Amino acid sequence: TPSDYAIAMPKVKMHLDSKDKYKLEDLLYAMMLESYNDVAVAVAEHIAGSVEKFAELMNIKAKDIGMKDTNFVTPNGLDAKNQYSTAYDMALLGMYATNNELFVKITNTRNYSFASKNGRRVSVSNKDAFLDKMSDAIGIKTGFTGNAGYCLCFSMKTHKDDKNDCDNRLIGVVLGTNHK
Repeated sequence: TPSDYAIAMPKVKMHLDSKDKYKLEDLLYAMMLESYNDVAVAVAEHIAGSVEKFAELMNIKAKDIGMKDTNFVTPNGLDAKNQYSTAYDMALLGMYATNNELFVKITNTRNYSFASKNGRRVSVSNKDAFLDKMSDAIGIKTGFTGNAGYCLCFSMKTHKDDKNDCDNRLIGVVLGTNHK
């Protein structure tokens, strides 16, 4: 059930209602495919009790995976004082995230529909055009803020060859562009 704070998040949003209850997995699809700010806050509050406590958990995980030049403040990536990262750190996060099967399943889904416990129907669509450009693309995340510009973290599978006996992934990060 979303809080009033989550409901008040700025656009882009799913327009959560405090009377609705959702499955966490459904909200993960809404958050990752549509970048809904209200959903990201609702998920953070559900997991950690508050945005601030969730940011603490995010920063602990960031350090654990080697992200040395990152500090999270918001769960939705909106511009905030003292929130920052680098392309390298985002690549580390992308590599970590693509080791999670549910994450890869969600970020590679083109369309997804679900209903709240009260019957509100929601349909979401993936905005990651990279998935349609390359057959071996693995979706990660698109984004935009006024300060960051358009951003993309993406991945591709590489295939076995004579020298390489295992599948690998390439991670790419583009930050701060002015073009969609």
